[in-house]
Amino acid sequence: MRAGRLRYFFGGIGFCCLWGCAVCPALADSYTPGFVWNRSADWVPGTVNDATAGNPNNDSKGNPTWYYEQSQGGSLSSANPWYSQPRSSLVWSADTQQWRAGTQDQDPSVAQTAMEQADINFTFASPVVRWQNPTGQSILANIDFGTDVVSGRVGSGSYNLELAVVEYRALTNSYDVLWTDSRTAPWNRQVQPGPSVDLPDVSIGAGDSILFTMRIAIDQPLSGNGSAAWIDGAQLTLEPSTAAAPLPRAAYAGITLLVGIALARVRNHIGRRLTPAVHG
Repeated sequence: MRAGRLRYFFGGIGFCCLWGCAVCPALADSYTPGFVWNRSADWVPGTVNDATAGNPNNDSKGNPTWYYEQSQGGSLSSANPWYSQPRSSLVWSADTQQWRAGTQDQDPSVAQTAMEQADINFTFASPVVRWQNPTGQSILANIDFGTDVVSGRVGSGSYNLELAVVEYRALTNSYDVLWTDSRTAPWNRQVQPGPSVDLPDVSIGAGDSILFTMRIAIDQPLSGNGSAAWIDGAQLTLEPSTAAAPLPRAAYAGITLLVGIALARVRNHIGRRLTPAVHG
């Protein structure tokens, strides 16, 4: 019986350690109500030229959050919209102080306040700024961003653009479109102002992502003499209704131990009731 008790005791502790490990890291970083992830404020330059070091970019608590990527595909109305296609990481360009598609400073690119796509043949991919939930738990967040666009085409002409904010759900490997807009960007570096957008109470699961991305709305590159950019101003704010100040790590350790002991006692009690009495 002594061996049984020890087995049940350590089994209970093991179970609770697993339970505790699943919970503690998720709340270890004290993201409190009103916490803000602001892409421009969180921006930190890359550390190695022509490499992905520093991508993803950490948030203000030092957790990887902002991913700078590229993808290529069809339009918003197509069966294969670009944002749902495979993505690859951009590399740091020390010359331009931007994240870029290749070692020759190719587009697409992501700067501190904007993302850009060019119509040049060597790459016709779109920029993707991806925020990945760093809290380890499901949250509600307000998503805010700007909609100013600018075209770099020279001489004449303009770009029709598609802008999108999309949620990627890791558990189901699916995409939910939260917001889209089709815009015509004027030529010669003229900024076309757009309204600020607020998406309140967006439910974001642990490990899910929010994609901010744009696409020049043509299927093939043009003459290769220009680009277009979205000045995104991306920001997410943690909703007070879903965030609670986490307990200290030591408190969770104590809870884990207490639950483990309680579970062991219950198992011992059941064991005593099921074990036949032995009379000498």
